[in-house]
Amino acid sequence: MCGFHQGQRSKRTSTKGRIYGSNTSFVTTEFFPCNTGRTIYDPYALDTGTLGMVDSEVEETEFWPLQNPRRNGFEFTSTGDLILPFNINKLGIDEPTGITFNSFTGTVFVTDDEALRVFELDPNTYQILTSFPTPASQQTGGNDPEGITSDPSNGHLFIANGILPATPGDVVEVTSAGEFVSSFKVPSGVRDPEGIYFDPRSGNLYLTTGGFAEPNDPANDKIWVVSVTGQLVREISLALVNAQFGNPALGDSQAGGRIRPKGVAMAPSSDPADDPSIVSLYVTDWGVDAGNNLAPMTDGNDGRIFELTANQSPTVDAGPNQTLVSPGSTELNGAVSDDGLPEGNTLVILWSQISGPAGGASFDAPSSPDTIVRFSDPGNYVLRLTASDGDIRVFDELTVKVNAGGGGEPRIITAFVDQDSWLKQAARNDNFGSEKELPIKKKRRDNERAVFRFDLSGIVPNSKVEKATAILRVTTPDSRRVKIYSIVEPWSEHTVTWGNTGNAFDPDTVYGSFRPRFDDAFVSVDITGLVQEWACGRPNHGLMFIPTSKDEQSKYYSKEIDISHFRPSMEVEMVVGGASPC
Repeated sequence: MCGFHQGQRSKRTSTKGRIYGSNTSFVTTEFFPCNTGRTIYDPYALDTGTLGMVDSEVEETEFWPLQNPRRNGFEFTSTGDLILPFNINKLGIDEPTGITFNSFTGTVFVTDDEALRVFELDPNTYQILTSFPTPASQQTGGNDPEGITSDPSNGHLFIANGILPATPGDVVEVTSAGEFVSSFKVPSGVRDPEGIYFDPRSGNLYLTTGGFAEPNDPANDKIWVVSVTGQLVREISLALVNAQFGNPALGDSQAGGRIRPKGVAMAPSSDPADDPSIVSLYVTDWGVDAGNNLAPMTDGNDGRIFELTANQSPTVDAGPNQTLVSPGSTELNGAVSDDGLPEGNTLVILWSQISGPAGGASFDAPSSPDTIVRFSDPGNYVLRLTASDGDIRVFDELTVKVNAGGGGEPRIITAFVDQDSWLKQAARNDNFGSEKELPIKKKRRDNERAVFRFDLSGIVPNSKVEKATAILRVTTPDSRRVKIYSIVEPWSEHTVTWGNTGNAFDPDTVYGSFRPRFDDAFVSVDITGLVQEWACGRPNHGLMFIPTSKDEQSKYYSKEIDISHFRPSMEVEMVVGGASPC
């Protein structure tokens, strides 16, 4: 019988690597419905890692009448576990050629290249809500709806128009109600576009072919990445996928066979060891068209899905906010990392001024994450650190407050913690205020966070805080960054719990960050901006430390530790009696 069976699991190989360049290796997951259709990824309404697919050819095979119940739509995990099979044809959709979940509308859209319509479905019941005719391309007049994808920012749909006699392929953009927005011809070399996916990280479209393109057509060897106006961004070679998994029936003198990529989508990696932010490309291979002259009807059960390593977004951290007593210079310690993809592209890094006095900020080395920035005028400056790998552009921002300067008496004090504890999500009503170590950890349903409050009695109200540095002793290290937030409600170390304080912080402002890389070592973090706010009268409810790394735990000594100089402290440099910044 053709198609999935309930509980059926995919055949899987376990090699993994890059799909770019000559040393390509990859993860592959293979499924065996009849002629595989399109994939989608649904990060909003369904379980994480869920994929969806429709099969546009199975009803043409001998297997279709034998199925009970008949199913040509499938919802499954990225590791191949079937969640839900469903029958698109019984809805009156005779030739389902594409499917996408539109997070903007919260519904599923399916294309039908016989009815020349797009159907909107309820994602829970897969019942039709409405439908509209697919508009023809303004460039070619073509109207052969194949794959479909959606832009989560506005709900617009992009429909791949396959090739018709004397009509080149193109892409049509419509609103979720079917109103025409734009269209463009696909780049030269893309024959019969069928699969399409909108990447919200880059704003580009991924295209595959595999329809009327001949089995040995070179178009089957690539995935094309294009802009939403049709400009070619890059090509992703499938040559090594063909070399290992090509179907000999499709012919290729060099590799012994080809796959025929018909659908494409992006979703989190199926590897449980990967960070949830790691994504993969999922590509459907429709194999030999059931009933064509290459294979009899009974040999149509050869569709597969491949999981391929995808380009990951660069990661960018501009560093904590800062405050300067007067115009001058300060050091910026940003952090940028990337996976080195796409191959051949250079990672471009740039500091820039987003707001503040015009021309007031200049960077000694604007292309380096670590640089000196100089300010000629007082004011509030928003600075941006941007990284682009040529495909995906990511940025992070910080604020530097530059005061006007003035006279006054410099003074340095050391402040100590008068309240500290840690909070555990899985023990939301438990208190840990008497413990000597404070752990922090990021884990689903079992987060741990540390809270501190410093005694600020030595800070003169309305004074200028030139620098404030929190100092802690690390007992268990973690290489990932820890972020510092301000607590917005009063608490006591002997009554504080996750239940009453775990989320009582301002999530919109990070007042400092650090990496606790070494054990039995001190770590320092600049929290000048927050301490200045306290000096100007903001209530001091303390700090909350929240990690960014998943499943990794770091620990710090509390004020209960017997060795006094291991206890948390803060050094504050201030100017008393000068112009107040408050």
